[in-house]
Amino acid sequence: MLRNETVPLGSSIAVARNDFTMNRYTGFVSICFAVDSGSSIDVERARHRVHGLRVNAPRNDPDRVLLHAARSCEPIEVVAGSILDPRVELTMYSDFGGICLRFRLLFSGTMREWVELSDSINDNLALEGLAIECTRQICTELGDALIEPAIAKNAEDYPIYCIQVPEDQDLDTFVEANRAEIAQIVNAERFSLHHQLIRETIEGRISWYQNDSLFIDWSGAALIRHPKRMEEVVADDTIAALEFANMQLHQFDILARRLDRAVVEAYRVPVDQGVTEADQQHLDALTIDAAELIGRVSSGLKIFSDKHQARLLRVVARRFEFQARSDEMRGKLADLRTIRQRVVDRRRHRQAHLVEVLIASLIVIEVIPLLYRGLVLLSEILFSSGVPA
Repeated sequence: MLRNETVPLGSSIAVARNDFTMNRYTGFVSICFAVDSGSSIDVERARHRVHGLRVNAPRNDPDRVLLHAARSCEPIEVVAGSILDPRVELTMYSDFGGICLRFRLLFSGTMREWVELSDSINDNLALEGLAIECTRQICTELGDALIEPAIAKNAEDYPIYCIQVPEDQDLDTFVEANRAEIAQIVNAERFSLHHQLIRETIEGRISWYQNDSLFIDWSGAALIRHPKRMEEVVADDTIAALEFANMQLHQFDILARRLDRAVVEAYRVPVDQGVTEADQQHLDALTIDAAELIGRVSSGLKIFSDKHQARLLRVVARRFEFQARSDEMRGKLADLRTIRQRVVDRRRHRQAHLVEVLIASLIVIEVIPLLYRGLVLLSEILFSSGVPA
């Protein structure tokens, strides 16, 4: 319960800070990982190879089939006394071969302990290794249903902290009292943050009902609700949308690295080699992949028919700067084409120069015999006329 305390004149809200600080809040963490496994998944083959597979084709986007499965994993202790649930939920995207893994961790603690938990989860190598191992196992089950398998060596993690606030605590008052801790949780920062970053985090609050609040940042999200609103279905809708956004972010990072490598390699192409057919095919493949990724981001709302999820995805797209990333991809592709064209132009220029040298050489070769014969003829004429040569 809150105590009545005297606050300075001009305060906008009376907050019993110590009460919130000492309270313990229960909830759970959904730790989502995005892993790239191949170019696509054959749905029909997967039906026969993966046990317990559930197939979901969104009505608004029937070409994008989602495959769901659940497996058991080795439970690990994330922090002292908190062991990861051995059940892992998997979502596989058939059109581009991405796999999302969702781990669950039950937790109860003060807001400061939730901050320490977020710091422990952030870039946790044990969790990432577990995600990669689970991905390898499901890829083994998929077998030849996985087209062009290429399991990534790293995974993009995104934890979502679902914290329950007792019914007798006003949610707005709770958020105001714990604004610094909430910012630390979603930014995975153990140390105190600047008030500017705290303000940006809190001002980015997303609420659908009066009794829920969602805070999103690059390193994670915090879903804060009263227990009667903390239902599995409701929470899963939010988690599913954020999970999909994290997969899109992971795909952007993969494509960005591929484009960066392609640009570096293009600069290193020797002039005498030029642009080969394989180089052109590589550029075409990158162009197609970029177009498909940008298209998936643009049509991502089609996967979710729920209004809350669609709204959430729009907000996340702005927060994760998907439009800027799409423009960056287009810019890198344009740079790559420009570099390739310059290599082609340099090769053509060199070839033209070699042709000029060859023509000049042929002219010289043709002229020298004629000049020699002319000198011989002139010598004979001079000799026959008695004029000393």
